[in-house]
Amino acid sequence: MHILPFSMPVKPFQMRGIGPHRPIMMALVALLLMLPVGAIFVAWQSHVAAEIYQDYQIGQHAVPVNARIDGECTTRKSIFTSCKTTITYRGYTVKKSFSFFSTGGDIYARALADANDPSRLTLDVAVEKVVNRSMGVLLFGGLGLLMIGAAFYVALVRVPRYRRILAAINRPEAQPWQLAAVPCLSTGNAGKDAVYQAEIDGKTRKISLSFGKQENRAWTFQTPGGQHYLLAFVPNGGGVPVALDRKLLAVAGLNKEEKSKLAAELKRAAAAAKAEC
Repeated sequence: MHILPFSMPVKPFQMRGIGPHRPIMMALVALLLMLPVGAIFVAWQSHVAAEIYQDYQIGQHAVPVNARIDGECTTRKSIFTSCKTTITYRGYTVKKSFSFFSTGGDIYARALADANDPSRLTLDVAVEKVVNRSMGVLLFGGLGLLMIGAAFYVALVRVPRYRRILAAINRPEAQPWQLAAVPCLSTGNAGKDAVYQAEIDGKTRKISLSFGKQENRAWTFQTPGGQHYLLAFVPNGGGVPVALDRKLLAVAGLNKEEKSKLAAELKRAAAAAKAEC
């Protein structure tokens, strides 16, 4: 990390995020994944599992029936087939939707009924694919648990960590801040995203700046030697560098004119740093 010559052109302000990441928004997204989205996912998985189990039960006492079958099966990405059908038999109507792993091709189906209860109807292909469909439930269930686990990690680990970093730099005694050029471990997304590392809580940890499709990017520059650096403010006396974004959305407490002055000074500092780093 290189400390750069820099004179702050505006009044003291605060940092409300690290690049594109604001703790409050991170917490809201994590809660959205953990609560409503998680509940919907669990309900959907339970419904699919119940449908598979019912088809398994029907398959134990199945008899072919001359029923009317309406609907279609569609193969997506050459590996996944979804069927949406309606089975009508002796006044009973059952809507049947199911999916399974398949490489496509023609599907011929016939209706089956439970020998002990003709109102319980299904298709022979649904019964034949019980194990296949169960594997899909386990796979998507595992992916869902990973997403929910990641949301818990963000809410319980990353958000508190980022709050501590921002609280440290926003203390009055942390002024005046220093401007630093921090080496990027990697860049991506057409140069919009960047990863750097810092000593946090006694350990070297990575901080990733991911802008996705936003019209914004990490404030990075490249030296003649090909090394990428990003601009970050550091508390006076040392601490964790807080990365800047090009639009200064992580900056709080400045108006549009003041942000323009700050951006101009940062551009000058980055241009001068290319030869020094």
